[in-house]
Amino acid sequence: GLYCIQTDANGERRFLYWRNEAAVRDCFTTPAAEPILAALADYDVLYFSGITLAVLGAKGRERLIQTLIEARQRDARIVFDNNYRPRLWASQEEARAAYRSVLPHVDLALLTVDDEQALFHFADCDAVFEAYAQIGTPEVVLKRGAEACL
Repeated sequence: GLYCIQTDANGERRFLYWRNEAAVRDCFTTPAAEPILAALADYDVLYFSGITLAVLGAKGRERLIQTLIEARQRDARIVFDNNYRPRLWASQEEARAAYRSVLPHVDLALLTVDDEQALFHFADCDAVFEAYAQIGTPEVVLKRGAEACL
């Protein structure tokens, strides 16, 4: 994909994205990806985000989950950054289902309050922590903008 950052007179940033032709869309489904996926066995940490989930599509997400399962079996650490972007999803329910499918395979969740409230409608930080405890996520970092992380 491609993106540009525009900065206004006050230093506020605006991002422009072109993701439709991003190579990552097919990285888990094309036969040419096999050597790359095999190379993941050499990594101790795998990081992905909600944006990754959105651009992969259903078949790519299935392959990603299998890759996460295999990585955890070799004791790799799986890190997930929620990065929920509604415009990338056909529906909120599709996004929720995709997130729920990968979360049981995550060791560290890097979350923002805003994204969690937008996607799952959690009332407060405690509700976020309770939900992830029920999922079984061992470690959760809740980013709260200008406030300290929890």
